[in-house]
Amino acid sequence: MFSRFGVPFSLRTDNGPQFVSEEFESFLQAHGVEHRRTTPLWPQANGDVERQKFSLLKSLQIANLEGKIWQTELVTWLAAYRSSPQATTGWEMKTMLPELRRETMEVPREEVRDRNWSNKLKGKAYADARRGATPKSIRIGDTVLLKAEKSNKLSTNFRPSPFKVVQKTGTEVTVRNEAGEEFRRNSAFIIKYNDQDNVSGPNGKENSSPKKIEQREKVVAPMMTGVSGNSPVPLQSLPVYRQQVH
Repeated sequence: MFSRFGVPFSLRTDNGPQFVSEEFESFLQAHGVEHRRTTPLWPQANGDVERQKFSLLKSLQIANLEGKIWQTELVTWLAAYRSSPQATTGWEMKTMLPELRRETMEVPREEVRDRNWSNKLKGKAYADARRGATPKSIRIGDTVLLKAEKSNKLSTNFRPSPFKVVQKTGTEVTVRNEAGEEFRRNSAFIIKYNDQDNVSGPNGKENSSPKKIEQREKVVAPMMTGVSGNSPVPLQSLPVYRQQVH
């Protein structure tokens, strides 16, 4: 692709092993290409590609359902996709390439950029409203907890050790813990960490007063000893009624 269309100024990829290899990075550096990688575990950051993959997979599923040869249907789908004018630019896919662009389809680039930006804002507003997204006040230097990958039902939702925010670019956050482990995640994967030992009330006093601790112990004790909170009679001594089967 580079030999045919030239070397780009920047290249955006996911974090696949073929794109993060030392050989690929050396190739990009040698040709002065800026490598932009999407946020790990966040495919929404590369929405254009993900949406195209969704349409492609759907066409292959239809071909498989109808018993057709998927290789043939793939070529048909690609021809239709590349010949259809895009909703944002008004161009066909093939006219996006300089050597194939026709004079009759020239559109001012400023108009295309404005239309593209407007459509992206509308899509963002729709997605935020649908997911109930709320802004997060995460800043560099904050102590946070990082969402953990669940391996079984007993796994916790977040990693037990806190992390420090060392870098923040938009919704992408880079965090590091005391052991030197560093992760790059979307802000949806982190929450602010509150040290429970230092939590204070509005008057500067600790929320867990001795009286409140004593009240909690009275509530928890019956649950741990098997005694009902409304009666001093142990639960084990209560009569058990069994239904007779005729």
